[in-house]
Amino acid sequence: YDVVVILCVLEHLTDPISVIKQAREHGRELIVSYCHPGRESSVVQRRAEGWINDLTEKELEAAFAGCGWRMRSTLTYADTPTTCQIIYAHEQAESAS
Repeated sequence: YDVVVILCVLEHLTDPISVIKQAREHGRELIVSYCHPGRESSVVQRRAEGWINDLTEKELEAAFAGCGWRMRSTLTYADTPTTCQIIYAHEQAESAS
């Protein structure tokens, strides 16, 4: 495939990093959405939404890079006190194995 699209999924996984890594085997480009914790977010609220991990923007961006993805662009489509929803567009990094 050319593009792997993962929307509204990673927040619900116990190991979202493994999914990001596995996506390299299935496409040259990756589109991901993720709802990061907002400034006033609580663990209780996130769990009530079914979100079982709490990656910050920096943590998720580091995970993408560590899994061999190079960021092309981001789009913040909701930024509230409790969540920051971002769409990430990536392409495979040349040097990743």
